[in-house]
Amino acid sequence: MATLKDFYEYAGEPTDLDKFESIFNETGSDKSTRHNYHDIYAALFKDRSLVQDILEIGIYHGGSLRSWKHLFAKANILGLDYETSFFFEEDRIKSLYVDQRDIKSFYNVYSQTDGQVYDFIVDDGCHNPDETLLTFNAVLPWLSINGWFIVEDIRLVDENLWQSVVNTLPSNYKAFLINMNDMRDMENDPHGLKDNIVVAVKRIS
Repeated sequence: MATLKDFYEYAGEPTDLDKFESIFNETGSDKSTRHNYHDIYAALFKDRSLVQDILEIGIYHGGSLRSWKHLFAKANILGLDYETSFFFEEDRIKSLYVDQRDIKSFYNVYSQTDGQVYDFIVDDGCHNPDETLLTFNAVLPWLSINGWFIVEDIRLVDENLWQSVVNTLPSNYKAFLINMNDMRDMENDPHGLKDNIVVAVKRIS
């Protein structure tokens, strides 16, 4: 499993780290409170103005979607969720239904969006490993060239499963399984979930 340092050697050091952290906090996202995901997101795109389309699986109260709206000023953002009560629409943000247990649900999204591809995809949905893996396989082809796909909140107990996924991706992807705990002790995680691991995948061609 890679460290943040390993990832930075490939992607470069993060920029605007404080901005990512403050916006996550302002929108009520847990990406920089319970987790330290601003440390990876701030390293992904050196020119955020080039990001045109963002997809996130998992809406909840909308904090993450609104964070992307603030951070990526030109991007259109689509949130997918099973709970329709979480749906909302505002400038540059839309919501659609998906059931992470059902591959046909993803086919429906693909049809509804006319085969849209995305520069940036985040899975912050159900976190069940089977459903997350189904989602990963369904959505990975929607990633644009030079785009990034991040799977959040992977548990320590599922490390081997996701290391196998990372190791067996086709050669047109560069992938990392990253232990985000350079600044947090996962073994003594006060939440008891030990879920501060992410998969980061870049499509190269």
